Amino acid sequence: MDAGNAGQLRLPRPEPTDLQVPERHPKRSPILLLLQASIGVVQDTLIWLLVSWLNSQMYLGLHIDGFLTALLAGTVVRVAVLALLPFGPRPATSTP
Repeated sequence: MDAGNAGQLRLPRPEPTDLQVPERHPKRSPILLLLQASIGVVQDTLIWLLVSWLNSQMYLGLHIDGFLTALLAGTVVRVAVLALLPFGPRPATSTP
């Protein structure tokens, strides 16, 4: 034994086969996407209702008649954003 390594414990290195990543269930991804999309639409709906309430407090012209109108507006906004997302700015690539 080397005098410099007298107090150190050596652990075996794990083999690459020991570090396996568990496979995902193939049917979970669409469910998660639908859940995230529906949460986004509800979020947009609540924002439309908040903007309508703020405008009524400040006596401005925007008014949303009800929840279904706000839901339709939230759906239109979410679909438009998702449709225009591929045309947005791309991250810059660095060249060495």
